[in-house]
Amino acid sequence: MRPRLLAALALLAALALAAAASACGGDAATGAADGTTAADTATADATTPTPGDDAYVEGAAYQAGVYRCCAAGDGTACCAGAPPGTCFAYGGVVGDCAAAGETLEGKDICSHCCQGLARVSPAEPGEGPGADERGCVETAPPSVFVCLPCGDGVCDAGEDRCTCPEDCPGG
Repeated sequence: MRPRLLAALALLAALALAAAASACGGDAATGAADGTTAADTATADATTPTPGDDAYVEGAAYQAGVYRCCAAGDGTACCAGAPPGTCFAYGGVVGDCAAAGETLEGKDICSHCCQGLARVSPAEPGEGPGADERGCVETAPPSVFVCLPCGDGVCDAGEDRCTCPEDCPGG
């Protein structure tokens, strides 16, 4: 009975893909109107530096996992041929990188910290329920991050032993 069920599920999935592709002007084999596949899009940009890489140039288009992020000022012009829901404007909803001290929502695809900043979980020294092994308590939901210049050897405003221990080992 299981092989039949699996075969039926596979057939239903194939029919759903064909219907979705047809509705979007594509074909069942590729899912895209121009014949490209998600694998084509990912392969074409697999070596593109991403925010946080030393080689990344702020404002350039990049590939983040299965998602394509267009260059600053391009809107979604780089999305031609990308499968629906996989290509977005530079900087996510905000349309720009997040500066030092600014927060960003990790679920906002293509949002990122500006060059030279680290994406860290907002936390502060504390005790009691919610404190981790370092004695730090997160101060925002798990998907919210703050951009800080961690790793520059200076304990800047907004940095402490919980957010940037490499810059603020005791404070």
